[in-house]
Formats: sequence, C-alpha cells, structure tokens
Amino acid sequence: MHAGHEDTQRARLIEAMIQLTLSRGYLSVSIAEVIAAAGVSRRTFYEHFAHKDECLLAAVAEIQEALLSDLRGGMAAASPQDALAVAIDALIALAGIDDGSGRLWLIEAVSGGTRLLDARDHTITAIGRMLEERYAIAPRDTPLPDVSARMLVGGVCRLLAWRLQSGEASLGDAREDLIGWTRHYERAVGEHRWRSLQPARIPDGPNLSPPLRPPIAIPREGSRSSRAELEHNQRQRVLFAGAQIAERGGYASATIAEITSLAGIDARAFRRLFATKQDVFAAVHELYFQHVLTVSASAFAIGNSWPEQIWQAGRAFTQLVEQNPALAHISFVEAHAAGADAMRRHQELVVAFTIFLREGFRDLAPGQHPPSPLTLEAIALTNFEIAYRQCREGASMHLSGLISHGAYLTLAPFLGVQGADQFIDQQLGEDPK
Repeated sequence: MHAGHEDTQRARLIEAMIQLTLSRGYLSVSIAEVIAAAGVSRRTFYEHFAHKDECLLAAVAEIQEALLSDLRGGMAAASPQDALAVAIDALIALAGIDDGSGRLWLIEAVSGGTRLLDARDHTITAIGRMLEERYAIAPRDTPLPDVSARMLVGGVCRLLAWRLQSGEASLGDAREDLIGWTRHYERAVGEHRWRSLQPARIPDGPNLSPPLRPPIAIPREGSRSSRAELEHNQRQRVLFAGAQIAERGGYASATIAEITSLAGIDARAFRRLFATKQDVFAAVHELYFQHVLTVSASAFAIGNSWPEQIWQAGRAFTQLVEQNPALAHISFVEAHAAGADAMRRHQELVVAFTIFLREGFRDLAPGQHPPSPLTLEAIALTNFEIAYRQCREGASMHLSGLISHGAYLTLAPFLGVQGADQFIDQQLGEDPK
C-alpha cells in the first residue's frame, strides 16, 4: 500500500513536470511549481528526485525506452535497405504524437543538464547501432547510405525539432524528402568509405580562421582608457569567462559569482554590463554567431567553383571550432539551455549555411535529382550534429580531420557519390578511387 502511494506520488511529479514543460518551456519551470501542480510536499519531491533535471529525465526515459522497444521490433523485421526508413518513420511518429512526447524529447530535454544530453545521445547512438547491425548482414552489392548512421539519425532528430519549433502542423510530409535525402548517399556497401566517421589526414592550407581571444584586463588605476573602453574590455572578459565555465560544467550550473571571479571583475561591475546570467550567454552566442558568419563567408568567397567554396568554408568552420572550443561548446551544446535569443541565433546560423548550399544547384551533376529544400536543412543540421558530438565528446580539436566527411555529406546530393569522392580526393592530393 505504502509502495503504491510512493509510486503514485512519483508519477504525479513526473506528469506535473511534463505538463508544465510543454506549456511553458523547461527553462521556465521551477521545482516549487512542479510540487504545487503535483500536490505533494517539497520533502516528497526530494525523496524521489535529487533535482529538477532528474525529474524530467525520468519522463524522457519512458519516451526513449518506448521508442527503442518499437524500433527493435521494426528493425528485426526490416531488410537492410528498409532499416533507415523504419527509423525515420518511428522518429516522425514520435514527433507527431499529440501528447507532446516528441517535443519533450526532441526540444525540451536538450535544455537540461549533462545527464539529459547524455540520454539523448545514448538513444541516438543506440538507433545508429541498430542500423549498423542491419547493414552488417547486407550483401556487398547492396546499395546503402555511405554516411555515419548515428549522424544521420542525429540529423533527422535535429530537423524534426527544427520543424516542431517552426510550428509545422504535419511532419508526415517530411518523410519522402528525408528518405530521398538519405538515398543521395547510397552506394554498394562493399564500396563504403565514409560510414566510420574516423578523423583522417588534415588537409594542407592556410589558417582561415583568426581565433577569438579574451582581452587582457585594463588596470583601472593609471589607465588612459575611456569609460567605454574599460567597460568593453570587462564585457569581453565576462563573455569568455562565461563560455569557459559553461564548457566545464554546463550552462545550468554556471553562476554569476564564478563568471565574475574568472573575469576578474566585481559584482557591481557585472550588474552595469548584464542584468542576468542568460544575458551573458545570449551575448556569447551573438559574438560567436558574428564570428562564424564572417569567417565562413570570407572563406566561401575564396573558392573558384562551388565545391571549392564549400571546401574552404568547411576548413574555416572546423578551424574556428578547434581554436575556440569554449565558444563552440556554447553554440553547439548549450544553445537550447541559454534561452530564446541564443536559440534564435543558432537557428539563423543554420539558415545562413543553407544559403551556401543553394549555390550548388548550378553545379548539379547530369542526371542528378535536385535536392529538396528540406535536404538543404538536413545537410546543415547533420553537419552541426557532427560538430555537437565532437564538442560533447571533448574531441573538438580533431574536427579538421572530419572535413572530408562533412564535404561528402554536403556535396554528394549535388555531385553524386562518385563526383564528391573525386573532388575530395583532389583536395587531399590523393588518386581518385
């Protein structure tokens, strides 16, 4: 009887968290509100959950377990060629469920702390592993997508989240475009070269991305700097300090006291510059957003052809991630957690990259089916998924080694798999296969 009562209280807390999160957004929900909605005491909450993230994690775990259970059955019955379509169908179905389960997992859960991101990544990795298991039994002449299965699934999840945030009434229409996108990468499984996503040789070339660095503190005593110059100096130091602290422990755990201490300013100076912690991280996103666009656009302009422009922009992009790991972490890992302004800038970055991709229609290979608008979004978001994973796994310093993978992901829908291979091999100075 007592155990049943405990289970009921836990279930009420989880349900309260779900409803409040769906109605107002996870970042706006407090433990006090969850307790009030569930009709339990604060002590009861902490008997079941150590903190707010853990309560949402319990809700998300149920969604993930149901998704993986359905996929295990569906994958077991699917041919290797149909396995990816099964996964895409399951993710679209989840995104479209009326109870908001898809929104909770695809959008709100990534606003939480490290454990929620771990849960998200673990589920995507598990789906990718299921696909690889199906691919492993395929005859060598079976046409399958020559791209990391895990990254394709991550890209699909990002695109569905993107569509949900945009207020798409129906996601079912995306199915054929998504499957069509993945077919651009198909070739005989025995000829695959890009599925492993292992860093390769870093291509030769100049540094296209001047690194961003925090300024040296200007001493207040004896300085000839103006008040505006002093405040700009302090502001930049706060931004870099916030990024470094969030990279270590995440946005949610970062405190103003930690930021001011690392930046070397006092609380009064901080309040002159920023009203809240969220304002700091919105400003960090703005700083990085402007830098990414400037560097990528400048590098894009270097190329003599569209594939070369994509290659140069990719080189610049990977370099700036490697040179500014803390800022990259904020942009790719903490975007949802840092508030609406930061998320809007992240979305605008995706849009900017799709503009680069539109130039590819002029280089469409003969007989190549033109990529759909959704395909352009999927390419950009999957490249961002790769950057996200590298940042999360502490491997951002090796992102340049994946430039060939990113180029193939981007170019194959326009040039075909063989055309993309030939171009990449030329850039690396290797004999075309």
